[in-house]
Amino acid sequence: MPFSDDTLTGISTGLQSTLKTLARDNYPQNMREVMDWARDLCLNNDTYVHGVQTGVRYFMTDIDVLSDDMDYKQRESFKDELSQGGRLLSTLADIGDETIFFGNSFTSAVPRLTRHLVCRKCGASHRMSYMRGLYKYDRERKFHGKCPACEHTGQFLVRDWRVSDEDMVLHIIRWPLEAMRIKYNPTSDHREYMLDTDIWPEMLSKIEDQDPFHLETTPLAVIDAAAKRKPMKFRQNGVFHMRTETVSEIAKDLGGWGFPRFLNSFSTVVMLLLLEKYNEVLLADYKVPMRVFSPPDSARLSQATGLSPGGSQLGQMTGSQFTEAVSAMTAEHRRNPGGHYTMPYPFQYQTLGGEASQLTDVQLLQFYENRLLRNMAIPHEVFAGSLKESTAPAVALRLFERVWQGFLHGADRWLSWYASVHCRMKQISPVDIRLRPVSVQEDPMVQQTLLELGMNKQISMGQALKPLNVDYLGAVRDMLDEEVEVEKMRADQSRKLEEIGTNSMAMHDPSPGEKVLRKEEEEMMAAEQQAAAQGGQSAPAPAPGGAGGAGGPVASPGTAGGRSESLSALVQEAEQLAQDLFGAPDRASRLRELDKHNPDLHAFVTKKLDKMENDVAQQGIVQARQQQRGA
Repeated sequence: MPFSDDTLTGISTGLQSTLKTLARDNYPQNMREVMDWARDLCLNNDTYVHGVQTGVRYFMTDIDVLSDDMDYKQRESFKDELSQGGRLLSTLADIGDETIFFGNSFTSAVPRLTRHLVCRKCGASHRMSYMRGLYKYDRERKFHGKCPACEHTGQFLVRDWRVSDEDMVLHIIRWPLEAMRIKYNPTSDHREYMLDTDIWPEMLSKIEDQDPFHLETTPLAVIDAAAKRKPMKFRQNGVFHMRTETVSEIAKDLGGWGFPRFLNSFSTVVMLLLLEKYNEVLLADYKVPMRVFSPPDSARLSQATGLSPGGSQLGQMTGSQFTEAVSAMTAEHRRNPGGHYTMPYPFQYQTLGGEASQLTDVQLLQFYENRLLRNMAIPHEVFAGSLKESTAPAVALRLFERVWQGFLHGADRWLSWYASVHCRMKQISPVDIRLRPVSVQEDPMVQQTLLELGMNKQISMGQALKPLNVDYLGAVRDMLDEEVEVEKMRADQSRKLEEIGTNSMAMHDPSPGEKVLRKEEEEMMAAEQQAAAQGGQSAPAPAPGGAGGAGGPVASPGTAGGRSESLSALVQEAEQLAQDLFGAPDRASRLRELDKHNPDLHAFVTKKLDKMENDVAQQGIVQARQQQRGA
């Protein structure tokens, strides 16, 4: 038997029969009865279920990663990897529900595995799902078949390999309580856990029938235990037992099992069940009234009409005739409720029942529901979802958190165990995690006083912020890590802007024609500077290609035959025209027209426009750097 059938003598009250109540007479006497009561409450008492779920989820806040070797970004990444998009806290809440409902919850965390058959001769590994029909399984947990690689026929080795996936996550298995066995030493508080596979007869039958799905997906330890008809023993830390503790006088008779919370309020639970049964009977028998039709009293009818009982039509009526007439009238009423009806006989109408609203005691039912919540230390406002500062004082929430402190400690231990399994699977250094403390509602005056003392350096900031569940040192560490990340982002942005400026300048390398014009411009400027130094007039610029002429006429836009007398005038004209074209919407068309009439001026204008664009880009880079430094 998975559960011990020994009487729980520590729970027995030992009272005389005259003082025993119905609740004490029905108190569970072994773990099987305890689990039966817990299962019945989970299935049939919505008030109890909602109260437990509300209490458990009050503590499901968020996960804090405790590691001094990780910076802020690494801790956030590790938390996201563990939380699985919020599924981890949801799973922990379900485990917490099971712990409060039944007093116990057994969990294993295993990676996703693929089963392979390995040839003993050539060592080739074949995925079992690809070899369906090529192997056979016997009752000694041995797989035989023909190797597709070397065609050797014999026994295969069986290996479970982890899936090579960077996003590999652990699969959480919650074992049924009925299948668990505990070997417990009360003097050292050591436990060994075993799994009884006999509760799954259909699965065992499928394995014996060599069903491929069960042979490929059932853990090897379970297959081995089923083949030997023995319980499967869990390895150390292979299963986490989350349980509800109780006083030692009762715990000594539990055999290492936890103690469900509802047993402390068993009399209240029994009263709730009695009231629900009582109300069910009242609703079934008294809520809907029963309508009765009957013939009137013949003596009263004769006295009212002055006729003898036998002289009236009623006196000549039989019982079947009266019943038939009433049935016809009620049938017509159901078909047409708004019609008018007649009866050949007078009758009496009477309603029986309908007193359910007067007989049911709703207040008494609410009293015991609130009593059950109060025994579980759940404030009514938390249960009803009407939490407000005026209606939910800090004292009630503090009491609730202190009473459930054991559950919170168990939840933190479960998270630490899960993180250790995850780190072993990933082959990384151990990292501890825990639930973030809930926000306790404090007196606003006390909060303000503590904050003022902390700001004035009369107490530490950690002590001032502790009632608000703020880890001051952790917050400072996170702020410093965030600043480092922000500086990295700024440096990244500056590097990208510099690359943009460099690429923009590289895209505007001068063409051979532009190089010639640039050389001519430099020579002209040098000649002008020399003439200015001698106090005379500027020397004429050399013609393109070293010729001594003026270089030919140059047409300006807007004038058909207008010529610039020197290269200096051409540069000035190009400067003016570039200013006009820089922001013009028809810039491209005007440049094409200029290229047709005066290619030399077009080259100067294009060069000026490119220089202006580069200057704007460099100014943008400088302004961006100044804004980053100012921030």
